[in-house]
Amino acid sequence: MANEYDGLWHHDPDQFHRDRQRLNRMLGDDWIVLHVTSKRMREDFDTFLTEVRTALTSRTRPRA
Repeated sequence: MANEYDGLWHHDPDQFHRDRQRLNRMLGDDWIVLHVTSKRMREDFDTFLTEVRTALTSRTRPRA
């Protein structure tokens, strides 16, 4: 699983391009990718943590 922090550098077209290439590679490798912004970190962090837990739980397989 990966958490991506979307900050102000996404206004730079080159950085945005590199970030999307990386995202596509991770998704192609079957990663779960969650995004968070500074506003969300300040105002809604608990809900973001719930999303992280849910994502991790969704990939947990019972042991045989």
